[in-house]
Amino acid sequence: MELNYYPKTLTSTDINQKLIVPMDLLGNLFPDPNPDSGPIPLSFKDEWGKEYTFYLTVRSWKPGQIRYNKKPEFMFKEWHAFVVEKKLKVGDRIFFWWDDRGSLRIRAHHHPPRFKLFGTTFLH
Repeated sequence: MELNYYPKTLTSTDINQKLIVPMDLLGNLFPDPNPDSGPIPLSFKDEWGKEYTFYLTVRSWKPGQIRYNKKPEFMFKEWHAFVVEKKLKVGDRIFFWWDDRGSLRIRAHHHPPRFKLFGTTFLH
């Protein structure tokens, strides 16, 4: 069975505030929430089988608003606990996918640190 992995490179907002979910994941990997509904709990398992629950929410529609952008995100509290536990930093990548048992999976991949020495960049 072929698995479709969805990568996301983490930004400062993702690390310090909330995970901004790419729009193309809604309806493909994650449910497409109704703006008037509450947050949707999504349970993930990491590479060790530990379970995490993140809450997917979208921006509410405001009266008089001409254009609407859902701006999907995982709410701070549970997402930030994952960031701290996995020691994630800006530039690290996470991957989402459905496994062959029907479980949502998440995996963090740390960006290798780089340093410069006499104008040459090295990976550590």
